[in-house]
Amino acid sequence: MTAFLIVLAVAAEAYLLGSVDTGILVSKYLYHDDVRTHGSGAAGMTNMLRTFGKKAAALTAVGDVLKGVVAVCLGRWLFGHLPADAAVSPYLGVYLAAILAVVGHSKPIYFGFKGGKGVLVAAGAILAVQPVLLPVLALIFLVCLVPTGMVSLGSITMAAAYPVLTLVYSLMRGLPTQDVVVCTVGAAIMGGMVIWMHRSNIQRIRDGKEYRLHFERGEIAGEMRVTNTQELTAKITELIVSYNAKRHLERMQALLDTSMSESQFAQMVGKARLYQFLPPAQRKQLPEFEFTDCQLNVIARAYYNDTAFACDRLREIDLWRVFNLFTGANKSSYIDSFLARSRNASVFTEGLAKALIGEPEYRWFVE
Repeated sequence: MTAFLIVLAVAAEAYLLGSVDTGILVSKYLYHDDVRTHGSGAAGMTNMLRTFGKKAAALTAVGDVLKGVVAVCLGRWLFGHLPADAAVSPYLGVYLAAILAVVGHSKPIYFGFKGGKGVLVAAGAILAVQPVLLPVLALIFLVCLVPTGMVSLGSITMAAAYPVLTLVYSLMRGLPTQDVVVCTVGAAIMGGMVIWMHRSNIQRIRDGKEYRLHFERGEIAGEMRVTNTQELTAKITELIVSYNAKRHLERMQALLDTSMSESQFAQMVGKARLYQFLPPAQRKQLPEFEFTDCQLNVIARAYYNDTAFACDRLREIDLWRVFNLFTGANKSSYIDSFLARSRNASVFTEGLAKALIGEPEYRWFVE
C-alpha cells in the first residue's frame, strides 16, 4: 500500500508541476495575451520567440527546464522512501516523474489541457536523470538546426535519438537488466511523446511550410551570403547600385491608386486569420502570408486609430496605407522573422492590388 501511494504521489506532483505552463503565464502576465492564439498555437519557446520576442522565449525556456528538473528530483526523493523490500527499479520513479511532467506541460489541467510540446521539459528531466547525455543531444539538435533553421526538426531528431543513446549509455554503465529496460522504455515513451506532439510540424516540413529561424529565402538571402567583411562591403555596394528608385516609386504610386472598402479590409483580415488554420494542401496552393494574429490585431486597431495611416472618413483605405499598417505591425518582430515579414508586407500588398482588379493569385484573401 505504501509503495502504491508513493507512485501515486510521484505521478501527481509531476503532472501538476508540469501543468504550470511558463509560456502561458509569461504571455498572460507580461504581454496580456495568450500565446496559444498565435502562430503554431503551442505554448513553447519557439512560438514565444516568434510571437513576443527573445525575452519571452528566454523566460519560457528557463521555466520549462527547471520544471523538468524539479519534477524528477521530487520523484527521486519520494521513491527513496519506498520500503526496503520493494522490488522496484530506482529509475522507475525518475522516469515516471519525467513522463508525467511532459504530459502535464502538453495537457495542463490549469489551462484547458492545451499547452506546449514538452521539449524543454524533457530536456530538464534528462538533465536531472542523465546529464551526460544532454551535450550529445544538444549537438544532434544543433546539427539539424544550423543548416535548416528548423527548431522542430532538431527537436524531433533529438527525441528519436534519446532512447538509443539511453540504451547504449545504460549498457556501458553495466546497469542491471531491470534498470536498462526501465531506462530505455522510459526514454522511448518520452521521445515518442515529443515526436507525437510535433506531428503538425512534420506535416509542415513535408509541405515546405515549416517556420525557420534564419532568413534563407529567395534572391535576397543568396545575395547577402558572405564569408568576410570585404565580401560584405561588395555585396552591400552591389545592392545599393542595383536599386531602381524609379521602379520603386512607380510601385508605391500604384498602391496609392488602389483602395479597399471597410468590408474588403475586414474580409482580408478575417481570411488572413484563417490562413494559418487551413489544411496544408489548401494553404500550399495560396501565396505565403507571414503575419501572426497578434500583428493582425495591431493592423486592425491601426485601421481606425493610426494618426498617419488610418482609413478616411468614408472608411476606405488605399493600399499604400495598408502597406504601412503591415510594416508598422512588423516592428514588434524579432530580427530572424523581421526581414521575411518586411518582404512579405510588400509582396502581399501588391498582390492585394492585383486581386482587387480581378487577378486570381491573391483573390482568396478579398473575396
